[in-house]
Amino acid sequence: MANPQKETGYTAIANELLEHIVQTKLNGTQFRVLLFVIRRTYGFQQKAAELSLSFIANGVGIHRNSVHTTLKQLEAMQIITITHKAATTPQKIAVEKDYQKWITVNAAVHKSVDSTVNQSIDSTVNESVDSNAAAVPESIDSTVNQSVDRTVNESVDQKRNRKRNIEKNILCACPFFETLWAEYPNKKGKAKVTQKAMREMNRLGYEKLHRALERYQAEKPAWQHWQNGSTFFNGGYLDYLDESAGKEQTNGTTGTDDTSDDWKRLFEKCRI
Repeated sequence: MANPQKETGYTAIANELLEHIVQTKLNGTQFRVLLFVIRRTYGFQQKAAELSLSFIANGVGIHRNSVHTTLKQLEAMQIITITHKAATTPQKIAVEKDYQKWITVNAAVHKSVDSTVNQSIDSTVNESVDSNAAAVPESIDSTVNQSVDRTVNESVDQKRNRKRNIEKNILCACPFFETLWAEYPNKKGKAKVTQKAMREMNRLGYEKLHRALERYQAEKPAWQHWQNGSTFFNGGYLDYLDESAGKEQTNGTTGTDDTSDDWKRLFEKCRI
């Protein structure tokens, strides 16, 4: 029977930081790796610790490639910091306790959407004001101002509606796509991932796709190039789903089972 006692060792962490961690939207692998970093730093009364990829992989129980990808994600979100003293020494990892600096995936998405929409609104408004003001004589300033105001208001409303539609499409098609994209190592062709493919991913669910990505990372030969992100998410992941892996184990071969044509047809449905 397990009987852990505080007297045999414990990890001291501020309640405020711990509460913010559990409120942060992280996937399962990110959360496990972050907890391991906390254990090896705060658990030894240290702010930072030298942790190799293999050491973390053995401690967490995941593939070394997944550890590398996850550390890069946490670093990009500014949840951890990674430094190197020299090329031959292990990387030194620390938790960024100033959680106000953290950048979550959802926050980054909305920030990007807001920036794009606001720039578009400003550009349209300025062009509309300049065009109308230059084309009309000073003798009818009152009419010009009314026309400009009406045009500006209509333009702003249209841009705001477009922003809402963008956010709605993203959330409705596949609400966790941005998280998956952040996990994928070759971020090429994001704009080519179709809405149809996103709806299919949303039907399968995050956990299945996350396992497919981990399986792809573990099985890809070192000499082989990563698929472009658009290729993988438009249907390339089908070969690494739980169902596909199960068929391979049952038949003892790859791609020779009787239902391979079904997967090909499903892949064709998800292609651009």
